[in-house]
Amino acid sequence: MIILVTDFGEFYLAQMKGVIWSISPEAKIMDIRVKRHDIISGAFVIDRIIDYFPNSVIVGVIDPGVGGSRKNIVIETEKNYLIGPDNGLFSLACRRHIPLRILEIEKENISNTFHGRDIYAPLAAKILLKEKIKGKKIKKIRDLKIEDPIIKKDFIECCVLYVDCFGNVITNVSREKLPEINKINLMGREIKFLRTYSESDDFLALIGSHGFLEIAANKKDASNFFNLKPGDRIKFSYD
Repeated sequence: MIILVTDFGEFYLAQMKGVIWSISPEAKIMDIRVKRHDIISGAFVIDRIIDYFPNSVIVGVIDPGVGGSRKNIVIETEKNYLIGPDNGLFSLACRRHIPLRILEIEKENISNTFHGRDIYAPLAAKILLKEKIKGKKIKKIRDLKIEDPIIKKDFIECCVLYVDCFGNVITNVSREKLPEINKINLMGREIKFLRTYSESDDFLALIGSHGFLEIAANKKDASNFFNLKPGDRIKFSYD
């Protein structure tokens, strides 16, 4: 299977699928869309789906720097191939799935603005057909440089990794790192720490299905209320 993680739709996505099917007509394709230009969200999505699609090719095209100096890369891990720009998009997944090989792909006879169609889509199709991929070996990829959480006895400072379609704010505080807490105070608002969304009719904090601390609200948009987006650094007290 080929999974396309992009920040666009329309006919651009159709062109990518057309290129893939012209090379590998039997290819199965799934597409996932994230917010425009949101590399952190794209990185989080790729990291969260990779374990559910072993032996797949994941193509990431959240690429505001297309045509610039960033590299085009193919990453081979134990179970997957990752294809896309070297802009941090694969850094979260590669912290858990160590690359076996990283190749920089040459830019030849392509447009300056749509490498998803002209480089990544044909590469994905060729990998499905087990064709040999040529490129220059490189040792490492670009990292997003997301700072680890700071956890003290009375406050936590962390980073927003993702905001889902419900407006739930997913942070980078993992279940394993979270101390025992009953409530938090975020931007002057007291929020109870609970087990499920259904336990509150208002704002709440909990460990979500991804294993990270979330700031959420039952049938409300917590991200809009607190004006939070991926990449934001937040600090809150707790007890």
